Amino acid sequence: MEQLFHGSRYGEITNKGTKKLIQTFKTYFSKPHIFYDLGSGKGDLSINIAKLTNASKVYGIELHEERYNISIKKLKKADVDNVFFINKNILDLDLSNADIVYFSNEAIPKNVSHKIWDKIPKGCLFICGRRIKNSETRKKYKWTEPIEKKCISNEKWIYFSKSQKYIIKEE
Repeated sequence: MEQLFHGSRYGEITNKGTKKLIQTFKTYFSKPHIFYDLGSGKGDLSINIAKLTNASKVYGIELHEERYNISIKKLKKADVDNVFFINKNILDLDLSNADIVYFSNEAIPKNVSHKIWDKIPKGCLFICGRRIKNSETRKKYKWTEPIEKKCISNEKWIYFSKSQKYIIKEE
């Protein structure tokens, strides 16, 4: 499988950040939903969403094969039956059944982010790191309080908090 993004930049939301994300959007996470984690990395967010929310299905999509394989190993140890990890290009996804999409797109090319936006169904909660689409849509985004994430730099984890952007797709 062709690796469009070589994976030199990698970050993930922490467990503390996941809990804050769920609390911030508790109205959405408390009812049955289908959740997509685009760029799911090693799978922690997807597994925690399945454990801590009322998700009927959780899809973690990861192109980077090594991270995908780690997520599969973690899934085998997790006590969940509604998580599905997929080693696939996010542009090849059908997101028409998504209720919530989490997309940490800070390191993703803008044209890819725009194509993802076009796949999001009406009424879907779209949570991302960087706003996308045209200027009218950009004005409609709201910001969360900072949510803890971590990224790897020079083989060391750096912890930081960053506001996430979110929007309910209306168009």
